[in-house]
Amino acid sequence: MKNNNFGISNFLARLFYIVIFAFVIGGFANIFSYFKIGAQKQDLLVKASNESQIHDPAYTWDIKNIAEGIILDEYTRQEIQDAYTSAWYVMNQSIAAGKDLGLSDRFSVQMIEKIGKYLSSNKPLVERVDLNHNIKVHLFSYDRQIVSFTDSKVSIIKRLKETRSMNEQMIYDTLSFDIVMGLEDGYWKVFELLQLKSNPVDSFKDEEAKNIIPENLKGVNYYPSANPWLNFWRNYNPEVVKKDIALIKHYKFNHLRIFIPYAIFGKGTLNKKMIAKLDSFLHICDENKLGVTLTLFDFPESYRLAYYPSTRKHLIQLLDRYKNHPAVLVWDFKNEPDLDFKHYNQSIVLDWLDFILKVSEEYAPEIITTIGWSDPIYSHHFADELDIVSYHMYGDINKQRSHLRQLKEKIGNDKLIYISEFGTTSFQSKFLPFGSTEKEQAIYVKEALSFIQNEKIPHYAFWTLHDFKKAPKEIIGWKPWIRKAQENMGLINGNGKEKLVAGNFNGQKEKIERLYWYEKIKPFYIIFCSILIILYLINIKFDF
Repeated sequence: MKNNNFGISNFLARLFYIVIFAFVIGGFANIFSYFKIGAQKQDLLVKASNESQIHDPAYTWDIKNIAEGIILDEYTRQEIQDAYTSAWYVMNQSIAAGKDLGLSDRFSVQMIEKIGKYLSSNKPLVERVDLNHNIKVHLFSYDRQIVSFTDSKVSIIKRLKETRSMNEQMIYDTLSFDIVMGLEDGYWKVFELLQLKSNPVDSFKDEEAKNIIPENLKGVNYYPSANPWLNFWRNYNPEVVKKDIALIKHYKFNHLRIFIPYAIFGKGTLNKKMIAKLDSFLHICDENKLGVTLTLFDFPESYRLAYYPSTRKHLIQLLDRYKNHPAVLVWDFKNEPDLDFKHYNQSIVLDWLDFILKVSEEYAPEIITTIGWSDPIYSHHFADELDIVSYHMYGDINKQRSHLRQLKEKIGNDKLIYISEFGTTSFQSKFLPFGSTEKEQAIYVKEALSFIQNEKIPHYAFWTLHDFKKAPKEIIGWKPWIRKAQENMGLINGNGKEKLVAGNFNGQKEKIERLYWYEKIKPFYIIFCSILIILYLINIKFDF
């Protein structure tokens, strides 16, 4: 009987150690994701099954030159536009592949032969896309079977691969074409596409005064407690926003950083309901003299070239609407793009950012721009093109000093820096040796603010105002210890009460005392040691 008990106890001890070992290994595997929790995203990039459906270039139409009495109605014009867009898509795909990928659906026999000769005499590209078309119609036949037009200043982007180095190169072209399209078997097809002689692009641009870069942005990243991330806009409530802004003013913040999710704001065609909500939010901020950082392209569909046209349209529409809004002070074009390097090649993401900056410079050169990098080691990218260099600060403050020194060596000491996220959680797991208490959170933020002040960093935005009632799995993932950490990073807890960390912003920083040695002991260690003692007292023999 004694041997049986010993065997059972020995088995349970082995099982216990296996479980503990699994927890520890799992904990260390997730240590970075646990502490790097500012606005971490999972792979939400939607991959379209039929890319022709997402090829969405911008169009302008000029039909004033059509002979009097001939009507090019809106329905027919849309038919022609859809067919022409599809023709460009098929042609781009065929040129990239170096072979015919369905040209007969959108081109006449003569045009297919013409394109075929081009394919046989040119090396395949990696990708190619057209961004816009400016149509000026010259002829629409009386029998409504033929249309002729000029398509001017078409922006085309090509991604080439160098044969020797295998490096990819982006080439931007602006071309014009004379086009003839006709109905064939009930479908509009391109009968002729003639590239016109390119005139030098007029480089003159009206010089607009650059907006004044604001001084000392003391900000906070904002979501309502009950509706963080995408639900902020899905369940937007102006009364909740007004109450939260009263809190924000109480903590002497003068700035908010918010996120504009690409998909729910309509992609290439802005969603009118969402825009009305954003209008409301910015109006409330302006009334309360709070500036705003608009962080765009949260959860983009893809960085691939085929998505550039809709991306461009989305950005231009936002710039046109808000570039002169008094509340919008800073435009953050992408939150943590370096986290997407694991989903896409780094050069692909950087090419996309370069494209975004070119569009912004063309349509709104006066705005103040930045990119919110997750890791400061990447934040030197585009430093010359951006007005402010921005990155997120989590983890060991001493390491941050080293990161900042290396960054300044690359970008110089005169470039403005914006710590657009920093903070830590007040959730401490009982079963994993990670996390922090409310006091540890308060002390960390106190040290972070001292670092920001001592390094003369002019702009910051704390993560975040509220603890969240529920962090969505679609954003944070299924792991409960990570979700719990994300839910407990605010100044205000789930019951609406101030946490100790709030003392850093309400003038009571001196009440945040240092951490004593016994406060550094994690519950995990106490539980673990207690079990070991119990096992020892019942005289279990360990023979691993």
